[in-house]
Amino acid sequence: MNENLERNEKKSEELQDFAKSGLANLNALVDFRNNPVTKNTTFINRQNTIKKERVVEWTEEGFVLYSGSDYTYLYCGTWYEYSQNFLTNAERIDLYAVVKNKRGTTEIKGIDVPYHSLTDWEVEEVLAVEYRAFALDRIANEKEEDLARISKKESEGIIGIFHRVKNFFNSTKSNTSEGIDVYSNDSDKRISDVFNKLFEKRAVG
Repeated sequence: MNENLERNEKKSEELQDFAKSGLANLNALVDFRNNPVTKNTTFINRQNTIKKERVVEWTEEGFVLYSGSDYTYLYCGTWYEYSQNFLTNAERIDLYAVVKNKRGTTEIKGIDVPYHSLTDWEVEEVLAVEYRAFALDRIANEKEEDLARISKKESEGIIGIFHRVKNFFNSTKSNTSEGIDVYSNDSDKRISDVFNKLFEKRAVG
């Protein structure tokens, strides 16, 4: 297993752990309600209902959460609403082509399917899952930045020396690495640009 693959798998595990946190779920729910793309979208909580082979579903009655999901899956619903109602047909075709031209395979209902063999709707599902991972990564980074700002403010106070000593010892024990793209193995700029545009909309009420 190469180093990049190991880093991506570790990042994926970290994001799944973060997704289970109350903080991530609260952010996802607030973002879904405030995002102009989804603020008028109905979502139905059926987390006590088991749906075979899926935990979320985008339907005419709204976005449905089933057993095995949590509120962070609302990011998948945000993607469906955006792609179907805010992108033009030409823009969707362009994105589908980008995904279908990727090398390798992706998992669809437990089966590894080559990207070039995906149907348009399967591409939508892939993008929805990748947007959820992208949003979780961005939110986790935002929270780390918030903590860093708080730490900096505290370091300017009387007790700052204790924080500086603590940070020094923590830095000697940790081996940080540069951020990696979790939303696309190919780090495709076209998808990245679309994801960023959609994510930034959530701050607009």
